[in-house]
Amino acid sequence: MKGKQLLILAVADVVLIIAAMKSGQRELDSSLDWVGKRVLSEIDMTAVDSITIVGGAASASITRTETGWVVNEKFGYAADFDKIRDTVIDLVEVKVTDVIDLEPTEHSRLGIGTPSPALTAKRITLAQGETPLASLILGNDHMKESQSAPAPGGAYPDGRYVSVEGSDRVFLVSKTFASLSENAIEWVNTELCNITANDIMEISIAGKDRVPVKLTHDGTDLKLDDLTDNEELDASKLSSLRNVLSYLNFNDIADPALSDEATGLDKPTLFSATTKNGTTYTLNIGGADESSSRYMRVEVTYTEPTVEAGSEELDEAKTEARKAEIATNKADAAALHTKWSSWTYVIASYKADTMLTTRGSLVKEKTEEKAADNAASIETATPVVTPIAPAPTVKPVTTPDQTETNEAAAKSTSE
Repeated sequence: MKGKQLLILAVADVVLIIAAMKSGQRELDSSLDWVGKRVLSEIDMTAVDSITIVGGAASASITRTETGWVVNEKFGYAADFDKIRDTVIDLVEVKVTDVIDLEPTEHSRLGIGTPSPALTAKRITLAQGETPLASLILGNDHMKESQSAPAPGGAYPDGRYVSVEGSDRVFLVSKTFASLSENAIEWVNTELCNITANDIMEISIAGKDRVPVKLTHDGTDLKLDDLTDNEELDASKLSSLRNVLSYLNFNDIADPALSDEATGLDKPTLFSATTKNGTTYTLNIGGADESSSRYMRVEVTYTEPTVEAGSEELDEAKTEARKAEIATNKADAAALHTKWSSWTYVIASYKADTMLTTRGSLVKEKTEEKAADNAASIETATPVVTPIAPAPTVKPVTTPDQTETNEAAAKSTSE
């Protein structure tokens, strides 16, 4: 009996070993089956109308509405559609490059887990309405050692560890998803306009208790209308004013519930810039917030250029083209005004400071040094010498009596 029992036990062990080997092989085959396949293989990207990103203690949620995608944490301000489109495509199309064999208790080593201030993980949820379609956990970056310049021996991210929420599998993918931020403002296109210095024909700055400033282009450059002979423009300040609308961005969206008194927009300084095509951008600059940034509102208007007397008459085709151009410019200005005018923006203090330039800081007296240089140049110049003409030969003037006396003397001497 004892021998039979040992034989039975030995056979049972062999069966268990074979079963374990088959199970391991199936698991290995299953893991290998994932390589090259999409992580979120069941998602229809056209069904996604909500994205939520949670990381640490912060979160951002973007929703598709009838008027387009908006960022909920930024009071429904328009989201950056290009970024949303690229994000959804990346999430839905990303493929597995490797399957990481780790026990669930060890996932935190790769940053996989519930997002918290102590864990670098981020959770991205794609949803249709109130129904989640999928949630992806983003863990740590996968770092690759660099073998070439500029940082030989260093490391750089070439992928990321991810896991589908509710699954014990951890995948390595080739994308880092570096742009997936839980900071809501990063889902907004913060550029307002990009107007080059050469396109600005007029600038004016006006406000309470300040001397108005008006600069007009004279065909060569912007010139201050009331500049005197003893004054000159500060070249550096003028350059800053010319370029202030170049890459004009905002830092944040102010809470619409804030009053004009709270933002200082009840008594704004008005910075206006008019471009070649007749569009005027008026920036209302208010007070500073707690970070010293400034509140700002934007208005856009269009003025049709006037035709100067004596101008060349256009033929019918050119006239129609000109009318179409004016109509386009007018419509563009109206669209920008509608898009911007109802919002209060927060802009960097250095941008606002340029728009608040005073006449006193823009203008300076011509320096005494320059005057001295001018005087010195006059003094050291080679003098112009006018030659003096020789004195004329003067014949003695004699009277008639003197002539007779002289002749008598001469006769007496000869005798």
